[in-house]
Amino acid sequence: EHDVDVFEIIDLANRHARVNVHQPGPGVGGHCIPIDPWFIIEDSGRADGLIKRSREVNDATPLRIVDLVADLVGAPAGDPADSKIKISVWGVAYKGNVDDTRETPATSIVTGLKKRGFDLGIFDLHARHFDFELDSLENAVDGADSILLLADHKEFSYLDPQEVGRLMRRRMIIDTRNCLDPQKWKDAGFEFYLFRKKM
Repeated sequence: EHDVDVFEIIDLANRHARVNVHQPGPGVGGHCIPIDPWFIIEDSGRADGLIKRSREVNDATPLRIVDLVADLVGAPAGDPADSKIKISVWGVAYKGNVDDTRETPATSIVTGLKKRGFDLGIFDLHARHFDFELDSLENAVDGADSILLLADHKEFSYLDPQEVGRLMRRRMIIDTRNCLDPQKWKDAGFEFYLFRKKM
């Protein structure tokens, strides 16, 4: 409506020494943020406006990611198995550098991608328990048409895009956490998408 770039506003606000505004991502998880606001809404007749709308937006974000993947990568053909589109999902913990998958948005995203007919390879450096089977990095990436990064584990920034790309069918990455260096991946021949725009 006002043609305002929220990411530019966040970048500007974070230049202040005492400000650290969180970056938008694929949704929120953990044991408190996705659940506790609903208790506040239920207990208070005055707190349901902004809090309720915020939770609705966050709860809908994982399905927006599924739509984004389908738009960028293309919908699976649904014919022979070898023609299926494979997505390599990186990071299923609810946030970076933890092993906690409680209420992680990755569960809804993986479920949505499977319902759309995508093949998936799921890799996480930290998580040991997840609702779906976890793969090694090599198995998750092998033959993939795109990487979908969901948790900003610091180790992802150390991976060699050329080595990763050699295993893939198509070099594409969708970074929903805005945590990787776009130029590094583009130099390795990747189409690079941040959650907000193509780089």
